[in-house]
Amino acid sequence: MADDQQLRGTVRFAEGAVLPKGNLRFHFEGLSGSEGAQQVPAVAIVESDGKTDRLSFALPLPEAAETVPVLLLVASLERSDGWLLARGTAKVRPGDPADITLYPVVY
Repeated sequence: MADDQQLRGTVRFAEGAVLPKGNLRFHFEGLSGSEGAQQVPAVAIVESDGKTDRLSFALPLPEAAETVPVLLLVASLERSDGWLLARGTAKVRPGDPADITLYPVVY
């Protein structure tokens, strides 16, 4: 896949803390103005080993990226048992890098 068909970026945990151990799941939501948001299925899962404060990623862009100028990239960090630990979002344009900050989920 060519580089122009991938979205590159980094994920950080709030306040510079170490990312907890778990799986980062990414999906896109299209921001299409008056037509409403279009959900794009999960595109990748990246593992966090719990030892670093940031992770780099490269994701394939969905086909919808050709028709939607701005996408909402959603990252969710889950433990191995599926418990949601943190979540973050970033508005991205195809070709621009994405930086996402994850914030702890409060139940």
